[in-house]
Amino acid sequence: MKLTKLLKDIELAERINFSDIEIKGITDNTKELKNGFVFIAKQGAVFDSHSLIDEAIELGARVIIHKKVIEPRKNAIYLRLSEKTDTNKAIIQLCKNYYNNPSKKLTIIGITGTNGKTTTSLLIRNILKAAGYKSLLIGTICAYLADKKIKIENTTPGAFVLYKLFNLAVQKNIKYVVMEVSSHSISQNRFDLSEVDFAIYTNLTQDHLDYHQTMENYAEAKAGLFRQMNNCGVAIINTDDNYSVKMLEASVNKKILTYGLNEKADIRFSNIDCTISKTNFEIIAKNKKLKVSSNLIGLHNVYNIVAAYCVSHLLKISDAQFLKGIKNSKKIDGRLDKVSNRLKLNIFVDYAHTPDALHNVLNALNNLKKDGTRLITVFGCGGNRDKLKRPLMGRIVVEKSDVAIITSDNPRKEEPRAIIDDILKGCAGAENYIVEVDRRKGISKALEIARAGDIILIAGKGHETYQIIGDRILNFDDRKVVKELLKKF
Repeated sequence: MKLTKLLKDIELAERINFSDIEIKGITDNTKELKNGFVFIAKQGAVFDSHSLIDEAIELGARVIIHKKVIEPRKNAIYLRLSEKTDTNKAIIQLCKNYYNNPSKKLTIIGITGTNGKTTTSLLIRNILKAAGYKSLLIGTICAYLADKKIKIENTTPGAFVLYKLFNLAVQKNIKYVVMEVSSHSISQNRFDLSEVDFAIYTNLTQDHLDYHQTMENYAEAKAGLFRQMNNCGVAIINTDDNYSVKMLEASVNKKILTYGLNEKADIRFSNIDCTISKTNFEIIAKNKKLKVSSNLIGLHNVYNIVAAYCVSHLLKISDAQFLKGIKNSKKIDGRLDKVSNRLKLNIFVDYAHTPDALHNVLNALNNLKKDGTRLITVFGCGGNRDKLKRPLMGRIVVEKSDVAIITSDNPRKEEPRAIIDDILKGCAGAENYIVEVDRRKGISKALEIARAGDIILIAGKGHETYQIIGDRILNFDDRKVVKELLKKF
């Protein structure tokens, strides 16, 4: 691609050594630089990559796009953005130009909320597949280009990765994109939200306050998706949630479809019946009732399934294809992931790492207990993250578990015992907890004290296959660990 074409709709304040050369790629990461690339320097929250410009040129960058006034010292083309141009928005436009606006050829379904994004996105993917459509899925676990798994670093990647994936989808004749939209990505302008055609709001509960500081700021970030989405799109909103009013206000002048238990919702559900292996319920849409049976357990998963139904309904996918998609969603990686065993224990691994997610999962499992059986929960909280949720999670676990084993999650650069001490502030007065700093030993302890029929929940890490301790990333998969430990019993 020629540089002039790449710069379409980019407002510049200054050009030095300009020539309409052929561009081989674009990046803001020196590790990805190759000869003939454009390097975009920007001031980040922690690091200013303007300091890497000379290094970028040595690594092959032919063009430098920058915001700060700098003194050119190397042989390259220097393009300074105008003062009023936001660098992140410029990056989005550059990516659009480089990949020939792939998102314009796609129907984008964006899902935001504290909990339920991953499950809802996977449900929608499976429904589309049952209806004969390939899709690009982007989310917490990974990305799927049709059936090809692609590793990504963030729930919602930055523009360079995102638009590359969009372009690959177009090349594969994929029409639909199903993606989780994190509050961080909305706040940081990682992609053009006006390209979202269907925006789903699941719920909002305490999380990420280390970044957003207040729940109001967190809600405002989420509302940004509905405010900026395609004006011809549809906002799909869970009106049972307390913050739904804010999302509805942000969706003014757009088509809105609501869902929930409340009678005013456009799509409702009722007659919920849960067992240890199945959930049955009815979806009510206008005068129609649809019976649904799913292997996903709990009321929170009913909400996820109904959110997916809203998309299915809007895309005019048949009820038979919708039900086939739900039937094929037998297991969501790391979400109430059941571990089979010969000890007649009901062992589940779940990603629940927020107060509300723990509350929902523990409620679901408590409803499945039989007389004489107990619920044993192993959990911890991540380090260098929202500290305010730690005592809240501690209180929830001791109140809703027969036995709580408080252990480490990903302590990162915090002292594991200090994190546990924060959790214990919410356990004041309780006597049904055990502290075991080592996560493997904590899981082993749960197996030691469990009796046939008991339910064990290992919460917090779910699909993760690692544990972060200090600067080390260690292999640690709760599912594999519990299977290894079961061999000893």
